[in-house]
Amino acid sequence: MFSHEYMLRRNIHPSGDLPAKVLKNAVHAGHSEEHDKHQDLFSLLRAVSKASPKKEHNHVLAMLTHLANDVLDEKIELIKLSLSEAGVACHALYNSFFLIILSVMFCALTVFLVSLAMTQFLATFFLVSYLDSLWITTAVALMIGLIVRPRLEDAIL
Repeated sequence: MFSHEYMLRRNIHPSGDLPAKVLKNAVHAGHSEEHDKHQDLFSLLRAVSKASPKKEHNHVLAMLTHLANDVLDEKIELIKLSLSEAGVACHALYNSFFLIILSVMFCALTVFLVSLAMTQFLATFFLVSYLDSLWITTAVALMIGLIVRPRLEDAIL
C-alpha cells in the first residue's frame, strides 16, 4: 500500500469521495521533515471528523484502519526487537558472570596448590614445622602481591 504523501503527489485519492484538500491538510498538518505516522493518524482523524459527511465514512474508516495497523505493526516490531536484544544481553551477562566466577575459582585453586606445595617443600626439605612453613608461605605470597600489584596497575593503565 502507498503512503498518503505518495498518493497526494500522484493525485491518487485513497478515500474515493473525500476532497484532496482534506487529505492534504491531514497529512501535512504539524508535519516536520521526518514522516511521523502517529501525527498523520491524529491529524487525519481530526480532519475527517470536521469535513467528512456520513456517507463517506466507509472509505475514511478503511484508510484510518490501514494507517492504525501500520502504526501498530511498527510498535509490535519494535517490541519484538527490544525483547530479542534484551534476551541476547541477558545471555551475555550470564556468560560473563559464569566466566568471572570460574576464573576466580581457578585462581583460588592455583594459589592454594602453590601454597600447599611450598608449605610441603619447606616442611620436608628444610625441616621447618608445618605452622612455621604456613607463616613463611603467607609472608611470601603477600610480598609477591605487593611487588606484582603496582606493576600490573601500570601495565593496565
